[in-house]
Amino acid sequence: MASESLAGMQEGLGDGVTLLGDPTGKIAAAYGVLDRRGDGEPPLARAATFFVDAEGRVRKCWFPTSYRLRPDPEELLAALR
Repeated sequence: MASESLAGMQEGLGDGVTLLGDPTGKIAAAYGVLDRRGDGEPPLARAATFFVDAEGRVRKCWFPTSYRLRPDPEELLAALR
C-alpha cells in the first residue's frame, strides 16, 4: 500500500490504532491474513488484531469483517486476564 494511502487510513482511525505497511506481503502471509482473492487482482491483507506475547507468540487474534471494526477495550482486557 502506498504510504499516502496508509497515512489517509491512519487519520480516519484516530488515536490508539497504528497501521504498518507490508509492501511484499510476507508478514501478512506469515500471520495468515493474506487474502488471495483469485480474481486476478493482487492479494490484500485482511484486517486483524493480534496479541503477541514477549516471546513473540500470538496469544489471541481477531478478524473483523471490516478494517474499521476493532475489538472493544473490554474484550481486549478480558483476553489479557
